[in-house]
Amino acid sequence: MSLAAGRASGARREGPRADSAALAEPLSLSPSAARVEALDAKLRVRLAESLDYLGSHIAGNPGAGGQQLGERLGKRLDKRLGEIARTARSRPISAWTFCLYAKLVAALADDAPRDVAAIIDAAGRAAALPAAEGMIAFGAGHPDFWWSHFSLLLDTDRARPFRLHEPAADAFRAGADDLRAGLALMRRADRAFHDEVAALLRTIVLGSPAEPGMAFDGASTFFLWGATLLNADARRSAVEAAELLVHESGHLLLFALSSPSALTRNSGEERHASPLRRDPRPIDGIFHAGFVATRVHLAMTRLLGSGRLGADERKAAGRAQAVNASAARDALALLQRRAEPTATGANILAALAAYWAAPGGA
Repeated sequence: MSLAAGRASGARREGPRADSAALAEPLSLSPSAARVEALDAKLRVRLAESLDYLGSHIAGNPGAGGQQLGERLGKRLDKRLGEIARTARSRPISAWTFCLYAKLVAALADDAPRDVAAIIDAAGRAAALPAAEGMIAFGAGHPDFWWSHFSLLLDTDRARPFRLHEPAADAFRAGADDLRAGLALMRRADRAFHDEVAALLRTIVLGSPAEPGMAFDGASTFFLWGATLLNADARRSAVEAAELLVHESGHLLLFALSSPSALTRNSGEERHASPLRRDPRPIDGIFHAGFVATRVHLAMTRLLGSGRLGADERKAAGRAQAVNASAARDALALLQRRAEPTATGANILAALAAYWAAPGGA
């Protein structure tokens, strides 16, 4: 197996395949913490398999890393990667492990890779961390180069970069309080959705953008499985916080559901108007918009049906329900016209279409 194949294994293609029976089974959009636990286990196995491959590559190529590692160090790093892989197979792990794995893959793919040993040692430290860190401030508690790669993975819009920095103490406290209020609302009114969100977002990073008032709410990536980034400077009601948490956790859920394969066969060069973004997006971005907006609509519908919301909360949930219904329907219509779905994508698309065709999807 070539290094290029090894890179693909960690990102999307290698590792356990989606089995045909699972693809044929209708996808439920209802919240399920048990499903998240099963997806987490599959992703950790795939990560472990890729780490094993990278370890054998390094051990077999003592010059890997551009540092003339030598046979002795190459074997030590192979052993270290094997230890991380065993941890990944045995229990849930920190999102930092996925983050630093992505940094390692990028380093090994570089024409003149550097710092391979340091990255592997850092990944080992990350794997020893608790799987959940709760709410933490960007830039705090971890080495700078960890945060640097965290930013690289999430701050991807060159036209509107976040340029994240650590939030002021009062902004962090207020942001965390808002999110706790959103979680408390879900726990009170919809325990199933609360438990799924908590399982998907084990670590919530609150960061401040460089420019006050920047239109940035949250961001998530496959390479930070278990974590999300939220804007610490935005103030949110409990319903708005719940909406955001469901939205970002929905992105992670779709990343996991689609990890065995791409969602579509469309060209990555295509761009389409997004119902949730001002800038044109690739078709996978439209897929994500439709999926997360549908899930937010479902969450708001369930909250409204719980009988546990106050008058102001009902109004806010009704507004969020209507906005996300419009966005989801627009995305679905575009996907049905333009998407060329894979088997995985077709299964998810069918679930979205069925949801909006049902009476409750009004």
